[in-house]
Amino acid sequence: MAAVSAYDLVVASHVLANLVAYGVLFAWPWLPAGTRAAHDGRRRVLSTLVTYAAMAAVAFGAYLASERGLWGEVWVIVPLAIFVVLLGLVGGVMTRAERRLAEHAPDGTAPDGVSYAAAMRRATVGAWACCALVSVAVVVMVAKPSA
Repeated sequence: MAAVSAYDLVVASHVLANLVAYGVLFAWPWLPAGTRAAHDGRRRVLSTLVTYAAMAAVAFGAYLASERGLWGEVWVIVPLAIFVVLLGLVGGVMTRAERRLAEHAPDGTAPDGVSYAAAMRRATVGAWACCALVSVAVVVMVAKPSA
């Protein structure tokens, strides 16, 4: 039986943290919506589960990159840049949209006069953009292209 190193355990933790952080975004368009409680729950998932798991994933990834001196690798830099964009999308687009939708779900309008459906489309497009970015990060990390 092969020994499992601390590095291997951190790799597994990195993968699991990413799965927890971003897996839910792939199901986002099918999660319950339309009520104040549903949108408030969706907002809480974004602001806690997604954000904290993503931070853990980056911390594990930083350890891995530091341990093996990989900070100059394209397959480390690109996913790190994608992480920054993802946090902006999750915090700046999706969480904000879900907060507005929670506040205005019963009357059907968002605070800026945009229809509920338009605000919902904004949140859904944000989720699909996150999914596309996560997919790119996974491909880059698995393919490990060099500069």
